[in-house]
Amino acid sequence: MKNTIQNKFFLSFLVFVISNNLIAQSTLGYLDFLRQVKKEHPLAKKALLIKEQGSLVVKEARGVYDPVLSTKYKEKNFDNKNYYTLFESDLSINTIAGIKLSAGYGDDQGKYLNPENFNPTGGLGYLGASIPLGKGLFFDENRLLLRGAQQVQNQLNAESDMQLNDLFFMASDAYWNWFANYFVAQNTNNSVKLATDRFNLIKKEAASGELSPNDTLKAYLQLRDRELDFLEAKRAEISSYFDLRRWIWDTTLVNQTIIPDEKSLSQSTVLAAVWSIDNNPKLNQLSSKIAEQGFERRYKIEKIKPKLNFDYSLLYNNYIPSFSRYGVDNLWGLSFQYPLFLRAERANLKMANLKIKSLEIDRQTTKNDLSLKLQNELSQLSVLETQKNQLDGMLMNYSSLLNFENIKYSIGESTLFELNAWELKMLEGQNKLVKVETKNAITYAKLFWYSNAWSTFIN
Repeated sequence: MKNTIQNKFFLSFLVFVISNNLIAQSTLGYLDFLRQVKKEHPLAKKALLIKEQGSLVVKEARGVYDPVLSTKYKEKNFDNKNYYTLFESDLSINTIAGIKLSAGYGDDQGKYLNPENFNPTGGLGYLGASIPLGKGLFFDENRLLLRGAQQVQNQLNAESDMQLNDLFFMASDAYWNWFANYFVAQNTNNSVKLATDRFNLIKKEAASGELSPNDTLKAYLQLRDRELDFLEAKRAEISSYFDLRRWIWDTTLVNQTIIPDEKSLSQSTVLAAVWSIDNNPKLNQLSSKIAEQGFERRYKIEKIKPKLNFDYSLLYNNYIPSFSRYGVDNLWGLSFQYPLFLRAERANLKMANLKIKSLEIDRQTTKNDLSLKLQNELSQLSVLETQKNQLDGMLMNYSSLLNFENIKYSIGESTLFELNAWELKMLEGQNKLVKVETKNAITYAKLFWYSNAWSTFIN
């Protein structure tokens, strides 16, 4: 019963492998894979939405500098008497320099109008400005909102870059695992074909009496052993293939069977760049937070200053400005305010300084951590390159020895056991080389992650 179940599983597995190979195949290179991840994957689209939010935050903050038009009309009638009719219109704008400019017109009339609000016939217009001479001269709440919003935008851009950075690395890891498993399965399958051809040849020679049935049994067992190795390699390939599918959302690829492109190994090293962590989004985000707190600190320093405002308006009669009485008809004033102890302001300033110091410590430790990890990956890359070169040399030697062993076997000076041993050594070396090359590629992906260098080659 157990053998029957195993045979059914084995047959089902072979049917899956064969049917999978019959479907139209499409070669997928590493860079093309990353491009479709960037273009089609929902997480990539979500990351781009974060950048849109950042631009809207700045747009909202700029609203404090939008011109404001206001109009007011008020009329009081009681006991058949018109007490007053008030009409006032005003256009004001806050400038980036902290000065508020305004222009307006008023026509207040009435028998019982407050004398202070009396206007000449035709109404009274004005052009005015409110200028801060103390608090708010160099920095004010409006400038804090705008500068803070710009830093929030930078933080959101960094958050978007972090999400894309993680997405590209996880996708790269999935691609290279699939790449390695695919070519290991291909190498193992080639060894199965070689063992199959040898088994068929030995079986014929045994049937003609040139070899003993024992040689046929040895060749058969070698074939079965390699078939089992192939099935295990194919199982790993299938598992990594479906893991890769999680990252493919391109409709042209979804319904195709894809295979990796051998050129992908050279594609993984397309950047001839100086690896640096200066553009890492985590550091950029912390830098933006420090800058944002720097503006908060600047605003809190400004609040320690006394409030001294100078307001001045030129007055003129009627709708159209006329300054024939420039300097005579005007409205001006000064206002002053200053807390005596400044306890709240000084405490807030110290709090801002502490926040900046804390963020600077976070940035320094993060930078140090990233720098050490980058150096580690560069060291790993050097070791992997050395391993790759050694394996290339070993495979050349294995190939020479295998050819020599084949010649010896053909003239009867070697055994099937010796030939099989060298073939397995060759297969082991080929698979090691594939795995080292893909580890090398994953190391490059890590360097891309630390440097946030993806955008330079997958635009």
